[in-house]
Amino acid sequence: MNELVNTKNLVAGILKQDKTARDSDDYLYYLVCKEKMKAAGDNIDGISFRDGLIYRSFYGLPAFETVRRARQKIQAQNPDLCASADMQGMREMKEARFRAFAKEE
Repeated sequence: MNELVNTKNLVAGILKQDKTARDSDDYLYYLVCKEKMKAAGDNIDGISFRDGLIYRSFYGLPAFETVRRARQKIQAQNPDLCASADMQGMREMKEARFRAFAKEE
């Protein structure tokens, strides 16, 4: 539970400082991993993408979905940290498409 709170706080700090991270979950995840590894004395830019995925637990990196959900919750509670209007529209459109897809199954 403590790890989830730490991840949420880290995500909130990044969203406050970096507008690009508000629009891109991939970029946000990179920044979260970069900070986590930096705190552990490692450099994310020094490992391959493959190793980052395979050894995610070894490096203490959160799951991508955890970061995405934290971002979603933070942005719902803090409109000033929301994505750009274009990105919000795109996310809503993707969510609607996925919901329609899920109902078809």
